[in-house]
Order: sequence, then structure tokens, then C-alpha cells
Amino acid sequence: MTTSDTTPDASDTSAAILPGEHLHALRSALHGPVILPGDPEWDDARRAWQLLVDQYPVAVVVPADVDDVVATVLAARKHGLRVAPQSTGHAAGTIDSLADTILLRTSALDSVEIRPATASARVGAGVSLGTVADAAAQHGLAVVAGMAPSVGAVGFALGGGLGWLARSHGLAANSILALEAVDAHGRVLRIDETHHADLFWAARGGVAPVIVTAIEIRLFPVTEVSAGALMWPLERAADVAHAWREWIDGIPESVTSLARVLRYPAIPEIPEFLRGRSVVAVEAAVQADAATADALLAPLRALAPEIDTIHPMSPAELGAVHGDPPQPAPARGEAILLSEISAASVDAFM
Repeated sequence: MTTSDTTPDASDTSAAILPGEHLHALRSALHGPVILPGDPEWDDARRAWQLLVDQYPVAVVVPADVDDVVATVLAARKHGLRVAPQSTGHAAGTIDSLADTILLRTSALDSVEIRPATASARVGAGVSLGTVADAAAQHGLAVVAGMAPSVGAVGFALGGGLGWLARSHGLAANSILALEAVDAHGRVLRIDETHHADLFWAARGGVAPVIVTAIEIRLFPVTEVSAGALMWPLERAADVAHAWREWIDGIPESVTSLARVLRYPAIPEIPEFLRGRSVVAVEAAVQADAATADALLAPLRALAPEIDTIHPMSPAELGAVHGDPPQPAPARGEAILLSEISAASVDAFM
């Protein structure tokens, strides 16, 4: 390579322009806002639901439509930046660093279309699970939703999606019928079993080099469940957990349940009857009429729970059962996948 090959053209001023300055020009190309460090909205725009994660991207873009996503991707390619889509930020921190990255907040892509004739829905990338559940329930349908209604529906499904209908209807990823997405070249794609089938397979495992702007998902004719929690004092934890383990061996797939230990802080946000207490709980969602649900739950109720909140409800109300905070909060957690729930695994948990 000769010297002249590497000498910048005097008429080319791009080398002296910082990425943030480049992105000022992006503002005029978008319908939604581009928020840069120093802007009054900066701290709010970069804040995730997971408050332990402090996000520092190059810029935050809030696309108003798919065209904005395309323009953002093309601008990022031009300036050697990455793009990280994020709906709510419940899983913020899964990317180690947002350096040299545009954070694409999808909150404005918030359309929901319920299609009763095909028992399906089209859901924008900024829509929460609670919103989808409420809309589906109006048509006697249910979505495979998780434990927290505030979680983004698209991110939940792309990440697998374990929820209250899991044993009968699978993970949320299994309910995805199609994806609408923008690829790294700025092309708008429809991805399903017959269009870009390799991407369809990959995306439902959480890995695909596209920005998903909407998904089409299957809904299910579930109109009522019996759900809630049974709670005992913490000193009952071992016998309750082992009893729960034995109980789940014989229940039908129409029941999804979990056992947990909870230590509630003495703060006003906690209901008074739980404030400052430590308990062991079994939570369950039973797809059956009340009498059948009562019969299935009888072995657990025979353990004389101190608190019993299980009652008939709409599937749209399931989001309140697990009691996740309705507002952004700091959280820390880790998980281990077990091949079986054995007596030894319960002992290890205890």
C-alpha cells in the first residue's frame, strides 16, 4: 500500500466528526427521537427496568415505525456502530457493554392486533405481556405469558418464555408463528417456516442477527383458571417442598406450579399480612373448573396453609399471582436447569 492510499482526502471531514455528531443528522431522518448524552432526557432514556444495570450507549433511538429501525441500522453500519434492541430492559445486562452501540428502545412499536378467526395475534416489539393478555381475554383467548405482566412480549418469547401455561401449551417460543424483522443490511423481512426458515429456527432459540419489530403468535381458548398461592411459615419449608415434589408427580399437564421461599422486607410496598415475614409458598395455575381444581389441590391444602389465595380468575389476571414488582427495580438472580425434581434436589434447595 502506498502512502497516498492512506492519506485522508482534505475534502473528507468525516474523520474529524465524533459518532455522536454523526447521529445528530439521524434525527432529521427519523419520526421518533434520537437522544444523545447531554440531552435532558438522556438518563431516563437509557434506564432499564433492571436498575442494577447502568447502560451507557452511544445514543438511544426510540423508533416510531419500522422505517426508523431501518434508518438506524443503516446509520450504524455507516459509522461502525452496533445496534441493541430493548423493549423494557428486564434482561438488561445480558450484553456486557453498550460501548459503540445504539440502544434501540422499541416502546413506541406498541400495536396489538388480536385475530380471533385464527386464534392468533400480531404483537409489536414494544408491547408488554400484560397488554397482550388483556387484549386476548376480550376474545376468550389466552397468550402463553410469564410471571410478570410488565415484561416485553417479544423479548419474552424470543428468550424461550416459561409461564403459567407451560406444561399444557409449551414455551412462548413454541407459539411464535412469524417474525417481522430488519436485518443488518436494512432489509425488512418476514420470517416463518417457509420464509428464511433458518432464521426462524434460530430466533426461537434466542439467537438471530436481526432486529425483531413484531411477532405473530398463537393464542389458546382458555377463559378461566384457578390460580394463586398457598403459604406456610418458613419453618415448614422442608416438609412443604417435599410434599409439593410428590404432588407434582401425579397432576395433569393442565397444572403448572412452583415452590418458593420468600423473605418479605418490612416496607410499605408489601401487603401488611406479609410485611416482615418469611414463608414457604406453592403457587399454581390450574386449567379446570373450580370443583376440579379444588380436588387437585386437596393434598396441598391438607397441609393446612396459613394463607390460601387460589381462586378462579381470567388468564389475564395470572400476572398478579407471582407478585413481581410493577415498577422498575434492582434484582439479582441465577438459575440452574434440572433434568428432574428429585428428593435430593429439594434437599439441596433447602
